[in-house]
Amino acid sequence: MAGVTQLLRKADPGANGAQSATGIERPRLGDEYLEWLERTWQGDTRELREGRYLHQQGDLRQAFEGSTYWREVSTRLHDWANDYSKQNEALLFQGAPALPKLVNKPWESFLSRTWRENVHGNQNWPDPPPEGWWTPDNWFERAWDIVRTRFVVRYMDGVRTVAENLVACAEERRFKRYARIDQEAKQDGYYAFHVYVRQPFEVAAIDYDGKQGRGSLIEIQVMTSLAEVISGLTHTYYEARRVAGPAETPPLWDEESDEADAITLSQQSSALERRVWELRKRIRARTPVQKSSRRARRSTKRLRGG
Repeated sequence: MAGVTQLLRKADPGANGAQSATGIERPRLGDEYLEWLERTWQGDTRELREGRYLHQQGDLRQAFEGSTYWREVSTRLHDWANDYSKQNEALLFQGAPALPKLVNKPWESFLSRTWRENVHGNQNWPDPPPEGWWTPDNWFERAWDIVRTRFVVRYMDGVRTVAENLVACAEERRFKRYARIDQEAKQDGYYAFHVYVRQPFEVAAIDYDGKQGRGSLIEIQVMTSLAEVISGLTHTYYEARRVAGPAETPPLWDEESDEADAITLSQQSSALERRVWELRKRIRARTPVQKSSRRARRSTKRLRGG
């Protein structure tokens, strides 16, 4: 980002927090971490404020909502749904195809992400992680879900269909967007495809004396209806574990753990969806000869008056 200075190479060893293997304490998430950021970041401290983040997040969202790519996706959804229905004899979406709503990542959640990258999961502490500190001059570029959305389909094979169409559209010559698919399958049972599309956008300089070009990945989740229901059950535990770390007793060994029930349900749902997927494939694989034979037998019965 233009107009901001570089940052210190090392964290301030005077920061309060958990003791690391080096003997230099790590700042805890919250005020300690914000103080550490202010000492480490040598740019304008207003770049570290929640309001600045929300303003830039709004610019990113507006740029994506109004992009030619997202408008094109809107016009193609019906064609994708029709093609899928013809090939699979089933509906792609539960209702009429439509763009899903965009969701903004809250400041607290985003700040937690930067803390995990800079401090909690940093094996190089007190030095920067291998790719450098997450700071205001790069954290939009390095994040992947500051703005996100979700398509929900009926069946597992529809997940791949939508995800691949989203990427293919982004990579067309007239859009030339970086895009990729990550196939998510977590230990807690969460399963989905995540599509990432890079969105360029402009933000006002800190003193509104010009514009600065930035870019960030938009996360487009694609999952089944059942996976969405289960995700709602497991997400609370996922967020807690992401910050606090693993439970002292693994949930599946804790007979009173609601988290264990949520994980088990999630694993069972993915297995069920795979069985439905396989059964549908076997049904569709019936040969034209078999279908023709059935039609011929029905015609013979009609001729015989049966």
